[in-house]
Amino acid sequence: MKYRMCIFDLDGTLLDTLQDIAGSMNTVLERYGLPVHTVDKYKEFVGEGMTVLVRKALPVEYGDSFLIGKCIDEMKTEYASSWMKNSKPYRDIDDLLMNIKKTGLKMAVLSNKPHQFTVEMVEFFFGKTLFDMVLGAGSFPPKPDPAGAIHIADSLKVAPSDIILIGDSAVDMKTAKAAGFSAAGVLWGFREREELVLSGADAIVSNPLEILSHLS
Repeated sequence: MKYRMCIFDLDGTLLDTLQDIAGSMNTVLERYGLPVHTVDKYKEFVGEGMTVLVRKALPVEYGDSFLIGKCIDEMKTEYASSWMKNSKPYRDIDDLLMNIKKTGLKMAVLSNKPHQFTVEMVEFFFGKTLFDMVLGAGSFPPKPDPAGAIHIADSLKVAPSDIILIGDSAVDMKTAKAAGFSAAGVLWGFREREELVLSGADAIVSNPLEILSHLS
């Protein structure tokens, strides 16, 4: 095999979570009488963590107000009871992961979603034993800072040159490059091909099972 480990982004890569993210944030916005956004608009907001999501969702005039902190707290509370309503793995993701598992490659998840949600969702949809490590936001700076990615590599004792990071955004591609990994961009997520190419993707895939051809 060309690699010894695959690291996956979560939202927009393994799981289609956009509807529940949008619903939770819009509920918070409505509570304060603020404009809500379409589900598609949230494709522009996600990827850099929940704090950035809230800042982007709020009207610009509230960017430095006390309301930011309140909305972040309320978004966490709202999302805690809503993330399982509509979210689900993308088509063929389960088959992809089982095929990778059979090869003996290690697998990990690295997300900018808060760690608690990341772990809960991975275990809910994929079980507790499929991934060798699951890391969400909290202990390390968010992607594209490579600290979390490097921590996974060091913890599982895999050299950066033996790792491919798979994600749907520029944040993921930049994280891979900064950590010394290969980068694969997926087209079924929240961003477009051009963004992935410009941010350094080594491969672009349009179907999860295509990833298998880039591993050997």
